[in-house]
Amino acid sequence: MHTSCKKTKKNEKRKKEMEKKEGKGKEREGKEKERKRRKKEKKRKEKEREGKGRKDKGKEK
Repeated sequence: MHTSCKKTKKNEKRKKEMEKKEGKGKEREGKEKERKRRKKEKKRKEKEREGKGRKDKGKEK
């Protein structure tokens, strides 16, 4: 891992700790989870359009 990556990770960790102390941590975590969920959903829809989406294992037989 690059040193710059380590520094950014440390900074993010420190920010999260500070926000938890202030009580903003939960609010931010919710937003991050929502963002990740939307991103996954978007990827899944794109794959389905290409025909590479999830296939039911029962239908393959």
